Amino acid sequence: MNPRIGIIDSGVSWLNQPHAEFGACSLQVPGQPQRGGGASLACARLTGFAARLLAAQWIAPCKLAHVLRGQASFIGPERRHS
Repeated sequence: MNPRIGIIDSGVSWLNQPHAEFGACSLQVPGQPQRGGGASLACARLTGFAARLLAAQWIAPCKLAHVLRGQASFIGPERRHS
């Protein structure tokens, strides 16, 4: 948990890719792929995290990307192994 803003692990990924700067877990229940998920859930999860950061009012909107990078639980693109 981040004591400054009261938010438990963000699950945000700083992808740092030309097509996507940030991402989030796309599963309905993280760690349980059998429960389903999708890109819409990932987008909602990232949007909700950003909204909570802004609502805490300890950052200016122009600093949101910088703070998201600092709060990222994962850095770089997803690596899938078969």
